Amino acid sequence: MESRYGSPSVLGYVEAFCLLREAALYMIISSLLIGIGFVVVIATVAVTWFMASPRPSIHISTPGHPISTTIESSSITMSITPVLLVITMFVVLVVGAILALYALFGKLLPATSRLKNLDPEFGTSETLIKIGFLVGLLLLVMGVVTAIVFIGIPLIFAAKIMLIIGLIGIAIMCFKMNSRFGSTTFLIAGILFILSIIVPILDFIAWILVYVESGTLIEKLQRQQSL
Repeated sequence: MESRYGSPSVLGYVEAFCLLREAALYMIISSLLIGIGFVVVIATVAVTWFMASPRPSIHISTPGHPISTTIESSSITMSITPVLLVITMFVVLVVGAILALYALFGKLLPATSRLKNLDPEFGTSETLIKIGFLVGLLLLVMGVVTAIVFIGIPLIFAAKIMLIIGLIGIAIMCFKMNSRFGSTTFLIAGILFILSIIVPILDFIAWILVYVESGTLIEKLQRQQSL
């Protein structure tokens, strides 16, 4: 019996899902790194604040020769902490950002392009993802660079809107996956992507679902190809 997915296109879908699975994996790692980076910032600020509070001084004196010695326990920590903060944040956030960019433009967009070639109905999601993230990231960079002047604020706001459009494109792709392959997991992932506009942490869970379900569909398509 002929596969519902169409034998000639099975290999194309397998390749697309492989790219999508890799994109999800990189996004998961990127989210973890960026999350760890922010935790490090909060923890470092808390420690810095604690160590900056007044510490008791130690006074030592001997009969006939009074000696007063003050030990400032926080001075060394206060001098090292800002340096560690800058280095840690720079490394962790840059690596996380690079992985996210690679996931989006090196894996996700090629995956959506292949899906569109196999089924033109994926074209809408590809367009939204491409325009949303390309324009959004460009505006974000411009906004950060010009943040000193007033024009940077509206640029950052516009970047946020474009990035949301890109996120909606990913959600539409997931909904189409559910329609095309009957995948409830992709449906849930799409809903989580939409909700992540309000609760950002939900997109981390959504990427995990995309990673798992892409692997499941790869195995299913490969089994059907061997029939």
